[in-house]
Amino acid sequence: YCFYDSQDLDRALDNEGLLLAHGHVDRSEAEDAQHIAVAQAICEALGQEGLEVDWNGSTNRRINLPTLRWQRRSPV
Repeated sequence: YCFYDSQDLDRALDNEGLLLAHGHVDRSEAEDAQHIAVAQAICEALGQEGLEVDWNGSTNRRINLPTLRWQRRSPV
């Protein structure tokens, strides 16, 4: 999975980048390597779309899109 929440969106609207949570769908049963593989696939896909991606490879750290500029305001 990969998602962001309202606090992440607020940060993005303030031009502070966007943080993405990530992990294997079966969170409780999956090993760290499976969670890391999911995050690596997400980072690769984002990079292929030309986005700057910052992630240290840890399951405890979110994926950061530090230079993302949110262009469309979300409904309140």
